[in-house]
Amino acid sequence: MATITFFDSTTFSITSVLEPTATYTLGTGLSAYGSVVVPPGGLPGIVLTQAVGNNEILRIASLTVWGDIDADFIVYRDAVAIGGCRTSPSKTTETILLPIPLPVTGPATIYIKAQHFGTASETLKANLSGTLNTNS
Repeated sequence: MATITFFDSTTFSITSVLEPTATYTLGTGLSAYGSVVVPPGGLPGIVLTQAVGNNEILRIASLTVWGDIDADFIVYRDAVAIGGCRTSPSKTTETILLPIPLPVTGPATIYIKAQHFGTASETLKANLSGTLNTNS
């Protein structure tokens, strides 16, 4: 586990096993990154997990996903799919910018899952940006 403390005392902790998880103290800005090696054959892997605690609200402003292969990226709030996109060899990076940030009120967990149908394992990555604050 690695912990970074920013100049405004916001902390950023990364725990990486098979499915990366990031935790944050309350603050204004949030940028969460994750990557996972996804096996071939359409088996999904969790690229990124972001927890939203009690009395917290996450406002998702953008999502960037990438990999070197055709891949489907699906965003879940708990077990419900709320969005997604697809990359391809000709466009290996996709960014979704939301004109009005998508609010997620806790307790909840945001997951970004990815799958591909290639013949070898591939590393797929995601970055979620927004704000995480107390729910007021």
